[in-house]
Amino acid sequence: ADINKKNAYGNNALILAACYDHREVVRLLIDRGADLDQKDSLGDTALTLTTTRGLTKIAQMLEEAVETKKRLAAEKIRAAAEEAEQTTHDAITQKQQQLKQLAHQHKPKIRKLS
Repeated sequence: ADINKKNAYGNNALILAACYDHREVVRLLIDRGADLDQKDSLGDTALTLTTTRGLTKIAQMLEEAVETKKRLAAEKIRAAAEEAEQTTHDAITQKQQQLKQLAHQHKPKIRKLS
């Protein structure tokens, strides 16, 4: 089953559970990977709805989940950038070594041309 499936009003399980203050269900949906950014038919997320309705405990849970999601995404981006940087560095180092070997192998030929 699609955890993010919407009903006829554009509400998903997370939005409904959050708006009805079902904390355990909200926690379960967050842990199972519910889309925290999904919007209802009016463009509201579970976080905006709970914040405007004064459901502070649920809003805090959602806000923490959103921040965690952002932090994990930033960590993945950093790791990918570091890996790309290392791969590029390794490739450059390898090419430099190849060029040095070629220059060393062809040094006698270059001297004869001079």
